[in-house]
Amino acid sequence: MADIAWGSWQIEHITRRHGVSPQDFDIAWHDPGRRDLTEERHEEHGPYYVNIGAAGLGKPLKMIWRWQKAGSVVWPITAYFPSKRPRRKR
Repeated sequence: MADIAWGSWQIEHITRRHGVSPQDFDIAWHDPGRRDLTEERHEEHGPYYVNIGAAGLGKPLKMIWRWQKAGSVVWPITAYFPSKRPRRKR
C-alpha cells in the first residue's frame, strides 16, 4: 500500500477548512471499501484522483489526491466529509 505524504500546508488546509485530520484521511484511504470516483487532469499539474472511503465511525470521506514519486506516494490535495442531501418530498 502506498505511503501518504503530508506537508504542513496540506494538514493545515484540510484540518482547518474541512475538519479532516490526517488520521481521518489515513483510515479512509485504507478502507477496504474505498471506491474510485473519477480521474481528472489539471493542465499544469497533471492527473489527480477522487476517491471515497469510510473515515472514523464509518463517516464517508471524499479524498482528492495525486501520485508522487512514480506512484509510490499519495499526496493529499484536499478531503472533506460530503454533506447529506436533503430528501425530496413526494
